[in-house]
Amino acid sequence: KLAALNAVISLGQIADPQSAGTGQALLLSDDLPIRKAAVVLVSKFSEAMTVAKGLTTDTDERKARIGVEVLAEIGSPEALDAIGPFLTDERAGVRIEALVGLNGRAPSAWKQSVLDRRKDPNPLVRAIAARIDPGR
Repeated sequence: KLAALNAVISLGQIADPQSAGTGQALLLSDDLPIRKAAVVLVSKFSEAMTVAKGLTTDTDERKARIGVEVLAEIGSPEALDAIGPFLTDERAGVRIEALVGLNGRAPSAWKQSVLDRRKDPNPLVRAIAARIDPGR
């Protein structure tokens, strides 16, 4: 596992477009460090927004969360704006991922929604939202 992790981290540092497919394949890895490295790798390529949006539309909560995580890693104004609608997703885990992704950098259109999560019906979402800074 360590060799695989180091390989994915290296691919992320090199950012060769030919490694985009490898990153996409590893996004769904059960190994957290490999998945995190794959998120970084995928976010460096032009097709990252398409990949992330595809994952966010999946009915599987885990895939949707990974898609939000990729958007957060991209970090562009467009990507951060695309996270906003997930603040009101029916799945608590997706709302939490959206809060984490927007921490300290929520677009102005979504700041109130970030603050509104402090009154979320789910106690876990409320606990995360209480610690989130919507940004300036």
